[in-house]
Amino acid sequence: NLSRPYRFLGIEYVNRQMYDEAIEVLVVGASLDQNDMSVLKNLGLSLAIKGRYPEAEQYLQKHLQTEYDNNVMQKLINTQIMQGKFSKAQYKIALWEKNFPDCPALNPTKDFFVAKQRENQ
Repeated sequence: NLSRPYRFLGIEYVNRQMYDEAIEVLVVGASLDQNDMSVLKNLGLSLAIKGRYPEAEQYLQKHLQTEYDNNVMQKLINTQIMQGKFSKAQYKIALWEKNFPDCPALNPTKDFFVAKQRENQ
């Protein structure tokens, strides 16, 4: 797997909160293996943290198409809210609540979503 060294180095940068470096390395990893879910997840999360929401959304969506992850879903919802994609975010929140009705603590984005929507009225 050609992306493996880039995955490990990228994750190390993420763990050290060195997101610019992580993005640089993980972009190479993603170009070598577009199906490496760990690379896609960490790249999407890093891009979101840096405020690069459209790019982050792409990688987070691709990750979720193959592998469900609560943290990735939460970051995707936040990314969509930050881009003003409220209906998409609201749909994802509804899916989350349907699939995880006993886990409201995992979904702090709902209050944020409502507040953001009120801001834009």
